[in-house]
Order: sequence, then C-alpha cells, then structure tokens
Amino acid sequence: MVPFVDVDSWSRREHFAFFQGRRNPCLSVTSRLNARRVVEYRANCKTNRLSSLLYRAVMKAVNGIPEFKMRIIDLRPVEFEYVDAAFTYVPKSSEHKLHSNCIAAWDEDAKRFMDNVENAMRLSEVNPTLCPDGGASQQLVYLTMLRDFDFTSITNPWGDPWVDTVPRIAMGMISKDSHEFSVSVEALHSFVDGRHVAAFLQAFQHEMDDVLMWAA
Repeated sequence: MVPFVDVDSWSRREHFAFFQGRRNPCLSVTSRLNARRVVEYRANCKTNRLSSLLYRAVMKAVNGIPEFKMRIIDLRPVEFEYVDAAFTYVPKSSEHKLHSNCIAAWDEDAKRFMDNVENAMRLSEVNPTLCPDGGASQQLVYLTMLRDFDFTSITNPWGDPWVDTVPRIAMGMISKDSHEFSVSVEALHSFVDGRHVAAFLQAFQHEMDDVLMWAA
C-alpha cells in the first residue's frame, strides 16, 4: 500500500504547492566532506570496495531523514519507510567504458547491504543495462561516484517534477592528501530545505567517521 501523506494536515502543504508550481523545483547543494576513515579502513581490510562503503554510509544517512524519503506517486506526496540505492557502475566488460545502472536493496545490516551492492555489480557485468528491474520505482536514491575529477557543482538531468522525484547524490574524486571530496545533493525543494541537506551531510560524515563500528 502506497504511504500517501495526509495533505490537509501536512505542515508543508503550502511549501509543496509553491515549489511544485515551478518549472524547476530542484534544490542543488555541493559541499566538502572527509573520507579519511573510510579510505584507511579500506586500505587495511580490503574486504569491501570503497564505493560499497561509501554507498552504505550515504544510504544510512538518507534513510534517517524523512524528507529524503518523500516522493510523488500519482500526483500525491508519499513518505516511504525506506528507500533503496540506484547507482551507476562501469562493467569491466564494457569495451567503450559505458556505465550501467544498478539497484541495491536497502538493509539496516551493513554487511547485507554491501553484499547487495556487490551482487548488483556482478549482475551488471553479465547483463549491463540502463533499465534494471526496479529502476522505474520512485522508492530510490540515485548515486554516482565520479572518481576521476573534483567538482564544485553538478546538475543532473531531470524529467517531469510530478513524475521524476528521486534525489540525486554525486561524489567526486577523493584527495590523496586531505581525503576531502565533493558531495552534490539534488532534491525537490518541494520536500527538502537547506536544513535537511545539512542534516544529511552531517549524518553522512558521521557514518564515514564511524566506519570501524559498522563495517567490521
């Protein structure tokens, strides 16, 4: 059953209507975070890909903030109990280095979620596609890692804001010296304000700093 929001009693009713009336109701923010603890853990353990560790930290942060789990279904706002990860991956078998899209089901257990990420990558090696099963769902967060360059801002393609309501989160190249990297967040302002982005960034940084507790 779709968890529709009771708009009549919703404190954000006016803001939702205001921003959804815009041609582009998206909020876009880029900030800098530090992945030192994650990089060090990966160097010592090598049991998980760096991307799997970062995706787990991102998704734990996202699933702790209700506004990042709000979408529009049949022109009505909904709040999901949880959202899954949709991420880009370049299969090693790709002759032209074209990316594939993957889906990894969210799981509170870090190991199980990272296994889901790894399994999605393996499936992509066999059957690379831009349209994986479940890829049309709004119960997702779109993730991508841009390992080869740093950035100060990013704008992703968006569709109709009454249909395409999934936040986009991009991560840039991690500095070998400072271990800082850029994190871009794009989401509908109809649901998400600056304070929600700030809460996400703080939670993402906390999860990275706490990697020894959940990845071991």
